[in-house]
Amino acid sequence: MSALTRWLVATLPLVLVCGGPATSEGAGALRAADFAQVVPGKGRDEVRAILGAPVRIFPARGAQPESWEYRYRGDFDRRSFYVEFGANGTVAKTEDAVDSNAGPYRGP
Repeated sequence: MSALTRWLVATLPLVLVCGGPATSEGAGALRAADFAQVVPGKGRDEVRAILGAPVRIFPARGAQPESWEYRYRGDFDRRSFYVEFGANGTVAKTEDAVDSNAGPYRGP
């Protein structure tokens, strides 16, 4: 077996496992049905079980509650789903918006 073949055999599993960042556009892409399960009163653990880890967490500051952001691909654009938690740690409200960070000149 050549050195190149041995190297490919040794590194291929790493390339497959670490091939790129996890996104909401892959096999486990988030859908409207997933977001519909996130309703006021659900706890952080329940939200994480339904949607997975958020892309970004905005910590609570003063009167501003903690919020989690989930990015996904909508029908025609990239979108963000926000989950806002109340002081008791449960979902207070949710919001679906166009992802203002996505676009032809703003990266993936």
